[in-house]
Amino acid sequence: MKRLTWIISLLVIITLLVVNACKDGILQPIGLGSEATMSTPILQLGESWTGNLDDLLDVTVHYDTLSNTVYGTVTNISSMKLCWGLSEPHMKLGSQTVGELGPEMLGHLNPGQQVDTSLSVFDDPRYTGYQFDGYVLHLEMYDCSGGAPDPY
Repeated sequence: MKRLTWIISLLVIITLLVVNACKDGILQPIGLGSEATMSTPILQLGESWTGNLDDLLDVTVHYDTLSNTVYGTVTNISSMKLCWGLSEPHMKLGSQTVGELGPEMLGHLNPGQQVDTSLSVFDDPRYTGYQFDGYVLHLEMYDCSGGAPDPY
């Protein structure tokens, strides 16, 4: 009975940690400060998208079919500095991710700051011969209170 009580207590503690780590849609990994992971909708190759992600970033993205490159512009529209930014285009076959390009390090973005991103399938030999028909631009931004995430 003591073991069951201990296991239940541990599960309650873990649940409380997870609930407290997910405030305002921003995940707070232990030791890293706040992390915001955001993605565009699944887009067909050649399709462009302009929109807002989590009231933190304005994003414009398109896939150039001739160069097999995902091009994007990311603007920090929040009032806080966002650090350790990463851009990771996910190549899709339907809704399934078949490859992830990058990450490309975007660095720190001050409020209002804009940065361009571009990653090509041709630059990553792992994806030679892979079939994909769409893409998603996945972005990760962190607050500046924690240390650098991998791969920094």
